[in-house]
Amino acid sequence: MLLGLRARKHEYHRGRKSAVERKPRQAYSARQLDTLETEFQRDKYLSVSKRVHLAQSLNLTETQIKTWFQNRRTKWKKQLSASLRSFCVENSSISQMPPLPLPIFPFPAEQRE
Repeated sequence: MLLGLRARKHEYHRGRKSAVERKPRQAYSARQLDTLETEFQRDKYLSVSKRVHLAQSLNLTETQIKTWFQNRRTKWKKQLSASLRSFCVENSSISQMPPLPLPIFPFPAEQRE
């Protein structure tokens, strides 16, 4: 291994279409986004039947629905992490922290040595 890099034994290519073959990026309408956001607030993960229903009602493909939910979950997790980080920074003063409990050992000190 040279500087943390290593040669691949096999080249791996995902079965992804070329840029020419792919559909153009979907621009969702306000109605579609409202419906998707509302459903996301209800449940972060969709059942297959719910995905099929949403795809039909919003005139999107199941893949588009699945991808939107995957991307939205990623955004949601990033937002949660940022909120938690912000909360920790705001409340990081040692004087504001409650004292930590002392560890309790199940047997007397002379037996621990």
